[in-house]
Parts: sequence; C-alpha cells; structure tokens
Amino acid sequence: MYDVGLFAGKFSPPHIGHINAILNAGTLCKKLYVVVSHHEKLEFEMYEKTGFSAPTLQQKMKWLSKELNELQHISVIGLDESNIPEYPNGWKEWSSLLNDAVPEKFDVIFGGEPQYAAEGYTKYFPDVKYELYDTERKTYPVSATKIRNDPYQNWDFIIPSAREYFVKRILLTGTESCGKSTMTKMLSLLYNTNYVQEEGRYYSQRYFGGNDAAYESSDFINIGMEQILAEKKGIETANKLLFIDTDSIVTEFYSKMYTGEIKPELIHFRHLSDYDLILYFEPDVEWVADGYRFNDCDDTRMQLNTELKK
Repeated sequence: MYDVGLFAGKFSPPHIGHINAILNAGTLCKKLYVVVSHHEKLEFEMYEKTGFSAPTLQQKMKWLSKELNELQHISVIGLDESNIPEYPNGWKEWSSLLNDAVPEKFDVIFGGEPQYAAEGYTKYFPDVKYELYDTERKTYPVSATKIRNDPYQNWDFIIPSAREYFVKRILLTGTESCGKSTMTKMLSLLYNTNYVQEEGRYYSQRYFGGNDAAYESSDFINIGMEQILAEKKGIETANKLLFIDTDSIVTEFYSKMYTGEIKPELIHFRHLSDYDLILYFEPDVEWVADGYRFNDCDDTRMQLNTELKK
C-alpha cells in the first residue's frame, strides 16, 4: 500500500477505461491525485476535425470531479501545460509543473503508457515508482481518440458527466399551434431520448390560474430562466440528442405583446443556448384550443411567424 499516488492523463474526454484504471490505483493508495493535463494548442489540434470544440481544463476537471466525488481519498487537480513544449518534448518543464501542482510528496505514478517511464519518469522522478495497468486496453477497448472521432459509436464508454458535451441540441420553433410540441415528443420517443417542453406554455396556469392579463415583464424573465434551466437539466441525461420545444425569441415576442416591452435580461437568454439544428414550423395548420394557448388570433400568429423568420 502506497501513501500517495498519482494518475495523470489528458482525459480528453474521460472514459470508463480511465475510471477503471483510477479505481484500480485508488485501491493501492491511501491518497490518490488524479492529474488532468491540458495543453491548449494540442487540445485544439485534437478536436479540430471532429466537429466539436476542445474542452477547457476546467471542464475536464469538472467531469472527473463529479464522477469521483464520493471517493474521499481521491482528489482531482489540474496541470496547465500550455506554456511549455508539447509532448514528447518538455519533460523537464512538465516534471517541475507536476511537483508544484501536487501538494505533497508522492510515492508512485500510475499509468498505461510504457514509453513514459523510458522517456521521462525514470529520469525526472528517480525515487518514484511507475506502475502500469491494462496497457493493451483489454478491459475496456476504447481510447479518447476513438471517442473524439466518433462519440456516438462509443457512447457507452464516455463517462456520464462528459456525455452532455457531445449531445446535439435540436430546437423546434414556430408559432403556437403549429405542431412543434407534438413533433418534439414524437422525435424524443423515436430516438430514445428526452426533450425540453415549452416552459412558457404552462407558466400562467401554474402561477396565476391562467389569467393572461396578470402578466408582468418579470414573468417573462422567469419563463426565460426556467427554459434555460430546463435545457441544462435535460442535456445531463439526454441520449445523444436533445429535442427542445421553443426558444427565447418566442418568449420575447409575447413579452412585447402582453407588457409592451422586452427587458434586457430576456434578450440575454438568446446567447445562453447554442443549437446544432433548428427545425422551423410554418403556421400552416388550423389553430387548436388546448387550454394553454395564448391567443387564437391569426394576426398574432402571422406576426410571430414574421419575427421568427428574421
């Protein structure tokens, strides 16, 4: 049993193979530090052709911290290598950064790459043992490279907290009574995932009995916040895709219609959601009263239709 150990890696993204190796190391140490290495230029290059932006050091730390939170003897720390030479160069600088980052003397470094011992660990950490584990990835035949190149084929290997990074957000928008809510539910069933309902659709009924005349500007800010929070919660458990019913532009329109103004806070919500695909629904079906609709006036539908097309 070692007193203090390290498990270092890029974790870009972290997968179940990483977790398996970390847990194995954790059983051999009284204290284990998981060191998340990050080189901004290298991360950009790794993700450049994948269709995804490179995660930050903080994002990678959050993913692992969330998964390992219940294990009190395991701590996650970050190591920013952006200002030193890229691997395989810069071993001297990297070893200095590592010694500064880890708050106590360590006895062992765990890893899965045999060449690291020959390239640097033996030279720069002569008193520290290097233990290898599952170097051929037989337990979990996956790598971060495979996941970056095709996250959906390797979905089950990605740790749950990191999956949301790869979820595609699909917005369905249009005027009321154009079929988007029904289609949102149908698509979520078809693709075995969840969806985000239009929060504003039920707001007045929940908070003031459906009396639309009671709306104030603050109510539409609340609707915008509820929609953003619902998207955040939905993406945490989505299965590759998340279908979202309505965006903040619709909320802005009804704020203007009912209160005569659009608060700056409401406009800000536009920039908090980033959609991968937007499906726009024309108001080409008959308006249906379902107890939650704002207005059955065709002029209102056409006005909103015009706004959305902008």
